[in-house]
Amino acid sequence: GKTKEKPDYNTIGIIYDASGSREKTDKTSERNIISQLINAEMKEVKNLKVDLVILRNDLSPIQTFTKSSDLINELNKIVFDGATAMDLIKTPSKNGSTTVYGYWLLVTDGLGSIGKKKPKFEDLECTTFIICAEQVNNAAVLKSISQQTGG
Repeated sequence: GKTKEKPDYNTIGIIYDASGSREKTDKTSERNIISQLINAEMKEVKNLKVDLVILRNDLSPIQTFTKSSDLINELNKIVFDGATAMDLIKTPSKNGSTTVYGYWLLVTDGLGSIGKKKPKFEDLECTTFIICAEQVNNAAVLKSISQQTGG
């Protein structure tokens, strides 16, 4: 039989928009998607890590998770407030010598409220998939990020 190629990455990155514009959004579906995706990836990638970065008017330090339940618990604790600096978004393909990202999930409505309205092209190194639960969103920015990165 055919052997499935093993993924050549060990980490998935998530940039999670915790700005005030997302406060009233029902997060159930996006968290279900994230949980199902991470659980499926963990079956494929041994010792998978998930790096979480919270986006508001700045980026939080990376928090690393090895269980989807711990990640979801952390997401459930987030307080949604403040502005969104879309131009701070970075999706590196590596972090140091040991972390190799397969892709990034960008969970946002795309509504930047400070700075430039979209990330710098050179900061989007890695395939980036968008998860957007909001009906009011900046579809043009989200589409451009996705198209630029093959997401």
